[in-house]
Amino acid sequence: LNQQQTQKMPGLQKTNRSSCSLRCTSRLNSGMLENMLRSYLMNSPIKIGKSFIYNSICKKIESEEKVITTKDGFKLLLNPNDPCQKYIFWYSRYNENDEVQLAKSLLNENDCFIDVGAHIGYFSLTAAHKVGYGGKVFSFEPNPYTYKLLERNVQVNSYNNIELHKEAVADSQGATFFYFKEATADYGASLHRTDKHNSVHEVKKTTLDSFCAERNISPAFIKIDAERADNEVILGAKGLLSAKSTPPPHF
Repeated sequence: LNQQQTQKMPGLQKTNRSSCSLRCTSRLNSGMLENMLRSYLMNSPIKIGKSFIYNSICKKIESEEKVITTKDGFKLLLNPNDPCQKYIFWYSRYNENDEVQLAKSLLNENDCFIDVGAHIGYFSLTAAHKVGYGGKVFSFEPNPYTYKLLERNVQVNSYNNIELHKEAVADSQGATFFYFKEATADYGASLHRTDKHNSVHEVKKTTLDSFCAERNISPAFIKIDAERADNEVILGAKGLLSAKSTPPPHF
């Protein structure tokens, strides 16, 4: 309809305005509710009831992709509708918060940190924030979908002390198959196939010993989350663990 036709139909004009007003009000109310719930989950010292609110309300709310600032001082670009990103979005922290705080307490400025199974980057960004520009973070994430999310989150923070590697870490070098669930930041992606995996991707693999020797680095802390392949990662780090010239890294 052109403008003249619309002017001759005041009822339609009124309906369009009302519909637009309702949509705007709905978005406003939804945004206000989201902000109120996030503020409560993030900041309230009262823990009773938080799990109920998160599970019964927050998990059912669909939201657009957003950049948030975490409690650990860096930004994340998150899709709140992805089950593996939802918790971080609502609480502004990682669900394994004790491990994150332990890593922060053991890391110092200018340290070297290796993240095996970096996922979307929470540990890597925590470490990069802590070790500063003089430190270095090496992040390994072989899941092609999750790697893109990791890459975006590093870019959002403009960190230049993180080096990303789209390869697996194991007990030998070469090529291997990596199994994952398509189009989700699934925590269960692994070198070992399970029933829930529906995609496979051939990737390069390396060992921590060979990687560190090639770069002449001595990591202060190595975080491993390789989903049933942790033992293989450790077997590939025998040299680091037995080195007498430098203190062994924290795992």
